[in-house]
Amino acid sequence: MLLLERGSLADGSTRRSQGLLLDPDLAEMRPLADRSSTLYDQIAETSGIDTALDPEPIGTLFLAASQAQLELLREMEGELLDRDGVLGVEPAITPTVTGGLLIEAGRRSDPAALTAAAAELARRAGAEVRCQAEVRRIGHGGVATDAGPERAGTIVLAAGAWSRSLAAQAGHDLPVRPVRGWLAITAPGPPLLSHVVYEADYSLPPGPQPGGPVTLADLAGGALATEGPRAALAMAAHQNHDGSIMVGASRSPALREGDESARALRDVAARACHMVPALAEREVATTWSGLRPFSADGLPYIGRLEPWLVVCAGHGSEGVLAGAGSGQLAAELTLGLEPFTDPTPFSPQRAG
Repeated sequence: MLLLERGSLADGSTRRSQGLLLDPDLAEMRPLADRSSTLYDQIAETSGIDTALDPEPIGTLFLAASQAQLELLREMEGELLDRDGVLGVEPAITPTVTGGLLIEAGRRSDPAALTAAAAELARRAGAEVRCQAEVRRIGHGGVATDAGPERAGTIVLAAGAWSRSLAAQAGHDLPVRPVRGWLAITAPGPPLLSHVVYEADYSLPPGPQPGGPVTLADLAGGALATEGPRAALAMAAHQNHDGSIMVGASRSPALREGDESARALRDVAARACHMVPALAEREVATTWSGLRPFSADGLPYIGRLEPWLVVCAGHGSEGVLAGAGSGQLAAELTLGLEPFTDPTPFSPQRAG
């Protein structure tokens, strides 16, 4: 087996993510998330990098900043909290909060470390992992890369936000659209947050929506062409073992790589300072932006496009959450093995 990596391992949205293992948004994703969690535990234990993954959940506190968000939380399973209850479990939260929901799930991970460990285990099993080898063309029988052609009887297309253009070369329109997410990471500091903290819902912007198309008319109007699409926002924060705090979250349709839609970073910071006032004094160590591959309906595409072509792409913001389980499912379908879960919800044929 040969893995061709566009850049370095975990160089894209995998590294530029919060790395959280939460409950998935859609019930169909549960088997992939559960299997991923088990596989990550195995990878961490086998590789001796136990610190790259919380052994037990630290829990997630969903925040309601409005009555409408509180109503959303009432529909979820967990311990519903009023304002005083929220401040009792996370005193740093603004006292203007309406309420919250505390659930057990919520583990932190270092996705870059887990990816590197998984690659090393694959090498030990006989696989070749080749980095800085971007695939330019795919076709029946092989691929063309920057380093030259590679023959292959079966190709597994797992190119994230770049999957759509490669699938098109095989005659398939796979609606995987890149959605940019901005994150800020503070320098290490004293304890402030003990749970993963996440706002109940994203506030949606005017104009093109995350995961939806951007039309030429959108590009022609307003400041979208120069400033990038506006972002959907939801305050998210968690404190790492080293005391640093990762702050998000945003989602905006992406048209290119780079610092597009950087206005979202300002909005993310402002939202975090409002919801957790003590964050305002924390030093910023770095900021990240990554492209998440969103599907049309929120579920990834995992299955055969052609007898020689298997796809595994379109995980949106749940690539780390469901990545390992998705990889196992794609491998089982490629090799003709009995899949560990029903692949029907992820069939790429639903895209057509």
